Amino acid sequence: IVEKFHWLLVVFDIIDRVLYVYTSMVSSYNHTIVESVVTKFALMIPLYLSCTGFYGKRPDIDFKNTKAYIEKGITDPIDIQWLVGEIPQQKEGSLDCGVYVAAFAEYASIGDLAVSNDDLSDIDQHRRRYGALMWDYPRKKQDTGAISESE
Repeated sequence: IVEKFHWLLVVFDIIDRVLYVYTSMVSSYNHTIVESVVTKFALMIPLYLSCTGFYGKRPDIDFKNTKAYIEKGITDPIDIQWLVGEIPQQKEGSLDCGVYVAAFAEYASIGDLAVSNDDLSDIDQHRRRYGALMWDYPRKKQDTGAISESE
C-alpha cells in the first residue's frame, strides 16, 4: 500500500454510526497506514457533523431511542466495521482495485453489501461495462444538449 496506489470504499451509516470499510486487497486490512486513515475519519466525521449543526437538521434520527446514540455522545468516534470474509478480493499484485471498488460501490449504492464472488469473477467484463458507461454518458449528454450545473 505504501509502495503503490490503493483504493478503499468507506460507507457511513449515519443512523447506526458505523463506517463500513471495503478494501479490495486482503493484505491491506491489517496494514497500519490503512487503519490509521480510517480511524482518523472515524474521529473527524462526528466532530465535523457536530460543529456544523448537522445533527440538529436530521429529524429521522431518534437520539433518545437509537442505540448507537444512547451509548455514545455525538462527538465520540464512529464504530468501524471492516467488510472482509465473503467479499470478493483482488489477487495480490493485481492493479484492479479501482474496478473492484467501483463494483462494490455500485452494490452499496443500492443498499446491498453482499457481493458474491460470482458477481466479480469476470473483472474484465466489469471493466468493459464501466468503460462503455463512461463513453455513453457524455455522448448522450452531448446529443441531448444537456448541461449540468458544474459545467
